[in-house]
Amino acid sequence: MGDGAAYMTACARTLRSIIGDHFIHIQCWCHKIEKLEKIPAEKFKRLNEFVKNTKKLFKNTRKRRHNYISFLKKKYKKKEKAAKLFPMPVMTRWSSWKKAADYCSEYGADIVQYACTLSDQVTVVSYFKSLSEVDVNIILTEAAFVEEHCSSISYLLVLLSGNSYPVAHRLYPALQKISSSFEVIQNAEKLKSVLGEKTKSALKTLSGSKKSNVSARIQKVAQLCVKKLNALMEGDPAEMFFKSIATLLNPVKMMTASAECVEEAVKNIPLLSGNIPIDQFQVLHCILKEEVKACKVKDSEKDDVVLKVLSGMLVTENREFAMRCLQLIYFSVSNVECERGFSSYGDIVSPKRCQFLTENAETAMYLYFGDDLSDVE
Repeated sequence: MGDGAAYMTACARTLRSIIGDHFIHIQCWCHKIEKLEKIPAEKFKRLNEFVKNTKKLFKNTRKRRHNYISFLKKKYKKKEKAAKLFPMPVMTRWSSWKKAADYCSEYGADIVQYACTLSDQVTVVSYFKSLSEVDVNIILTEAAFVEEHCSSISYLLVLLSGNSYPVAHRLYPALQKISSSFEVIQNAEKLKSVLGEKTKSALKTLSGSKKSNVSARIQKVAQLCVKKLNALMEGDPAEMFFKSIATLLNPVKMMTASAECVEEAVKNIPLLSGNIPIDQFQVLHCILKEEVKACKVKDSEKDDVVLKVLSGMLVTENREFAMRCLQLIYFSVSNVECERGFSSYGDIVSPKRCQFLTENAETAMYLYFGDDLSDVE
């Protein structure tokens, strides 16, 4: 596991030449997806400026936030919208800008209307008062596109950065799905026909050159997302490894995999190659497919029928096969948890605690991470 930095890639290449071809450099996909998530913020400059000024409008101003909530409650007496605060975007917190843009898509006009009621002679209030109706409609259109068409990026980023669900077998199918959806937008001759309903409605509020310019920006964002994502996948040294896992264990991919594809996938996975004879693996994989077909789970993206079936196979004579497959789907695709650990250790053994005894530092770590203190000698 590592990141995509040049020195890390060079180090992995050297280790591979020493250890052998079975050595695989797994890069952190959270950091890769985060680059993709930044594209809308960089290209939708008006929306980004609106988000920045909204943050300034409510940051460190309890009275304004309170008055804004009161304003929303008064405006929506029938509770057409919930009276909730703007989610402050933080540069170092993934998906926080996306959440702010989603909020602006729903409450953007309300924010402008509220700011125009303020008598404060400050720059941020002047910004909102200077916005014309056309400016607001452009911002709302861009925000609607982010809300409807960029959610899959943020969802995948959140999924990869957690450790509650296995994702190794779902990674590349999810990436390819995102790439395909943006390709459709990028290549659409009639953009409206491929946009979500909210974006389409917002685009109708614009006319002439304004509509053309916003449409061009939307397609440009889609183009850049496709280009960046394809480059990230093509530059991934573990591409065949993850694609092979998807071929064998992704609920959709495995159903159409031929015997030749299964054999080739096994060869690309060092954990499987040589451990279970290929003929035996083919038979067990067919059993797995049949049980997956017959298994029913709740209608939720988080439910994984393959995981459920493999977990059940642990108590059968096919335990070894199930264990190997479970190891694959739980394979880490991110070093986020490791980096969070380093950050936590930095909080424990800080410059002000530089004289901590080793045993005291260990005790503090047990307390911090919530481990059972009975293990401490």
